[in-house]
Amino acid sequence: MNVNEGWAVTQSVAGANSLWHSGNGGRTWDNVTPPGANPPGTSLLAGTDQPIQGAAFLSGMDAWAPIMTPTNGSDAVSEAIYATEDGGDSWTKVSSVSGGGSQLRFLDATQGFDFVDAGVAAGSSGMALLATASGGRTWQVVASVSLAGPPSDGLYAGCDKTGAGWASPRVGWIGAQCSGGRSLYFFRTTDGGLSWAAQSLPLPHSLPAEDGYDCMCITTPPDFFGSSNGVELTTFFPPQVGAQYVYRTTNGGQQWQPAPVPTGFGAVDFANFANWFAVKGRQLAWTRDSGGQWSVVPSRINLRGAVIDFVNSEVGWAVTSPAGPHPHLMETTDAGRHWSRRTFPQ
Repeated sequence: MNVNEGWAVTQSVAGANSLWHSGNGGRTWDNVTPPGANPPGTSLLAGTDQPIQGAAFLSGMDAWAPIMTPTNGSDAVSEAIYATEDGGDSWTKVSSVSGGGSQLRFLDATQGFDFVDAGVAAGSSGMALLATASGGRTWQVVASVSLAGPPSDGLYAGCDKTGAGWASPRVGWIGAQCSGGRSLYFFRTTDGGLSWAAQSLPLPHSLPAEDGYDCMCITTPPDFFGSSNGVELTTFFPPQVGAQYVYRTTNGGQQWQPAPVPTGFGAVDFANFANWFAVKGRQLAWTRDSGGQWSVVPSRINLRGAVIDFVNSEVGWAVTSPAGPHPHLMETTDAGRHWSRRTFPQ
């Protein structure tokens, strides 16, 4: 969240789920796992793991975490929403929502959204979008898409949804991964999710025209820094072309313009609207002007497959080999030129 306070989510090989909080820049971590995160019988090896995912971290103190509720043999799925205002020292179960795979996003302490999975099929997915104005205590379904039904609220089931991002409580977008046969999936609402319309993204000049209507691509939910400045990452996949572009807006998402990510670089992270980072092996690329120009610096650690998270133009963290048996937490204070090893939550 800043140079001192941060959160981390882990799952052990045995399937134990944990949520952690640090108040000293990752030098030490407190286990602040919400209740119910490890119900009896949970085991990754047995295929019954219920990882903590889709949590929303508003500040170093305020967070919400969806925890899967055991179903006792029923096909129905639900999640309990837990909230904390003291950095995880205490949690309160504020509500429950039907469905699984919650992706929580809060714009402030009261207003937020939950993007809930409603099933997948070959190249399609259903979803429900819920809104709250009470800090997650009550929710209202504002949009839904069924795999079996016709398009609803302007949205269709085609493509695998990646979630929703918001510029304000009324203006937001939904992205998706498409496997061809459709244009870029980028739908916009201006009434808090009640109705949606496709928004065109200008195709980069270097891409073939067919990528605009036969898109093997993925659009991600945008991140906004204030209500005007936002970024959205789009990936175009082979065999047509393999490239990533950050779409940026300075007028609240009315228009978007693409900026290329250096070839071969991935794991793009946005510290703020101007400062972006990306990694490739033992190299780290950064831009200070929203993708206008990129600089590449050699890294003394291998960042291939790493998860990176920067909080400003200089200070950031990397988790190397995040899915392996021995991940490491590294910190840089000079934009990736040098890294120091920190204690990994365990």
